[in-house]
Amino acid sequence: MVEYTRQMIKDFLYDLGGKSINCPWTEKLFKVDKTSKALDEKRKKVFHTFVMKGMFLCKRGRPDIHTGITFLSTRTGNPNHGDWEKLLRLIKFLRLTQHDIVTLEASNEQNITWYIVAAFGVHKGMKSHSGATITLGKRMVILGSTKQKINTRSLTEAELVGMDDYVSKVL
Repeated sequence: MVEYTRQMIKDFLYDLGGKSINCPWTEKLFKVDKTSKALDEKRKKVFHTFVMKGMFLCKRGRPDIHTGITFLSTRTGNPNHGDWEKLLRLIKFLRLTQHDIVTLEASNEQNITWYIVAAFGVHKGMKSHSGATITLGKRMVILGSTKQKINTRSLTEAELVGMDDYVSKVL
């Protein structure tokens, strides 16, 4: 499975130009530039294809790109040049880190630990974003990242909504 994931990363990193970078996104990840021009039909198809390939990768061995891919997947309907630049940045990051593939590993303590977090007001309409992961001591086993469906008034409230989003999986 690791070799297959490595091959998927190589296929994902076809030559789009530019050098490798060490961070998959900036603080502008969730910002949509409304003044940016829409992509032409050919680039829209390429954008959609690579976002979906990224979705496969983040589920199979690269959970570190999950947040960026989750956001970019919301933009596949009408991507613009700003979204294209975010995808290119993610691909450049993968080019630099293509050998960093997560493998499952448990600790001897046999503890299952859940981590649930929220980012307040980062989406359109001041909606927040929730994320969760489960570990068996050393490595992430399951992870999730999603836009919250309701508006919240504070980070604390966003954290509570995030808990509610993932409590069924925890149980």
